[in-house]
Amino acid sequence: MRWPIRLQILLPFVAVVLLAITALTAVAVRLASRHIEQQTLSRLQTTIDTLAHASFPLTTPVLERMRGVANRAARYQCVIALADHGRILGTWAGSVEGEILDEQRGTNGFGYDPMFYHPAFGCTFGEATAEQKLSVSHRGQAFRKLIGWYRGIERGI
Repeated sequence: MRWPIRLQILLPFVAVVLLAITALTAVAVRLASRHIEQQTLSRLQTTIDTLAHASFPLTTPVLERMRGVANRAARYQCVIALADHGRILGTWAGSVEGEILDEQRGTNGFGYDPMFYHPAFGCTFGEATAEQKLSVSHRGQAFRKLIGWYRGIERGI
């Protein structure tokens, strides 16, 4: 069976998202039991970036499949779910909008970063600094929401 072009393009993205969700969910359960500092979040982001870079070099097939496609809108998205003994305590999401370029630009980041153009920066995530990326990170957004929820529990809210 031949999959529609949109699904063919999305499947590699889904694989990376599933890896990130799996890794982040396992870590979130451990981190939710203690106070989370920004430095910890930054180290976690670096670890996940390293793992994803080593495991999923998928940019070339995506660029080939996108050749000639007019709508190049793209979104990085992360959803974190926290569960306790099979009961979902909450879910938190973050996303960042951009577009897929015709070619890779930059060597920073990992995975799709060199082809993911973020209009607010005027460059790809591969050209952006780590600080810029962290300021809009889809994973960072989701984790900040989780942290806010957890701090509310600590204060009895």
